[in-house]
Amino acid sequence: MVYALWDTEVGNRIDWYATEAEALAEVRLALTRYGADVVRAWTLLRHEDEAVENIAAGDQLIERARSAETPA
Repeated sequence: MVYALWDTEVGNRIDWYATEAEALAEVRLALTRYGADVVRAWTLLRHEDEAVENIAAGDQLIERARSAETPA
């Protein structure tokens, strides 16, 4: 199983991730660097064998990433 972040506005894959936590960390980093307006165009997909599942997109993805953040 792998996870992928996609920018749906331009149709490009951002990267592959071994875990959802790694992908969500990338979302949090992007929120800091580029802001929510950019990340709202992203979607998180889970690939397992031949199946692809949409985990979260847009504001839902942002909320999921923020909720998964571990306190410092």
